[in-house]
Amino acid sequence: MAENVASLILIFQGYSILARRWRCNAGEIDIIARRHRRILFIEVKYRHKLNQWYGIPQRQQRRIMRAAETFAKQYRISQEFELRFDVILIQTDPAAWPHWWRHLKNVWPG
Repeated sequence: MAENVASLILIFQGYSILARRWRCNAGEIDIIARRHRRILFIEVKYRHKLNQWYGIPQRQQRRIMRAAETFAKQYRISQEFELRFDVILIQTDPAAWPHWWRHLKNVWPG
């Protein structure tokens, strides 16, 4: 469900969703989105409170980066594109409304 909500948030921000739950031998990427010459590889985290997010472990970052490299090669993504690794946090706590999500941009370098 969190990926559905995150996808809608991205669409409202003007992104096109290229893939969801994209998998390869290297790993999985929750959402891959594009706007203009920027491609986002997005990890979605669903928490009761936004402050319960403590980052993405380096091991998981490496898996996502390897999967992103595989995606870029498989779909012949040229060097003209900016590749970025983002996180979208979705919060379940109803007391947080209307601040129930956060888009963290360029969380780690690619």
